[in-house]
Amino acid sequence: MTTSSTANNYSEIGTVIAKAITDHSFLQSFVRDPKSVLKNNGVSVDDTAKISAHVQGNTAGGTLNVDVENANVDWVGGVHLALHKGAKPV
Repeated sequence: MTTSSTANNYSEIGTVIAKAITDHSFLQSFVRDPKSVLKNNGVSVDDTAKISAHVQGNTAGGTLNVDVENANVDWVGGVHLALHKGAKPV
């Protein structure tokens, strides 16, 4: 993957995550099958990658966890996004 396409992929991933945190039904789909949702929204995802997503918390706030394992380059990583309504967390 070239630097340009990597940057585009990051932008597309950001767009998917932003939609997931603002659209409850999209979030449910994303948690149920994150790899398909990413692919269907233009993100280049290697077939060997293992991707999981889950939400901890409730409607007042929580954390969206997206974990990626072995995307054909022997690396493991994740995105952990804390969401809070109202006051900022202390």
